[in-house]
Amino acid sequence: MEASQELEANYSLTYPERLRAAWDLTMGSPSAILWLCFFPGLGILLLWLMTWSGSRATGLDYFLAFVCFAFVPALIMWITHRAHVADREKGPYSYRFNDEGIHVTTATSELTHRWPAIVRVRQKRDMLYLYFTARNAHCVPLRVFPAGAAAAIEGLASAGGVPRVGT
Repeated sequence: MEASQELEANYSLTYPERLRAAWDLTMGSPSAILWLCFFPGLGILLLWLMTWSGSRATGLDYFLAFVCFAFVPALIMWITHRAHVADREKGPYSYRFNDEGIHVTTATSELTHRWPAIVRVRQKRDMLYLYFTARNAHCVPLRVFPAGAAAAIEGLASAGGVPRVGT
């Protein structure tokens, strides 16, 4: 009989890691991609209208086009910063993975997701994403684990009944 395996890690995401995770989660959603394209599309339309109308463009026209292109990246950076500050107040996260599921502990909360509640596990770049809904995931940096831990966690997830592991 195989012995039970348990992996544990304590960490706080850095702002660049959190920004990368937000980007990865956003790019995984078709509706979010459409939203990302909306304001730059308005900027392109505004630039096209400035050249098509034949009238001389003013500084305000160029400023509005710039705002259209800069709005979404600035918004993502601001929202990510707010989440980062809020998570820092909770203290570091402690993750424990075992046959039962994922156990998350902070200074203010405890949470357990059993493996059947996880819909997908995937590794992208240097992060492990454990999705508990189609668009929400626990984001765990692989830097906090020894080599090969991601494969061990994926093995625990597969054994626990997670439908999509590694895809």
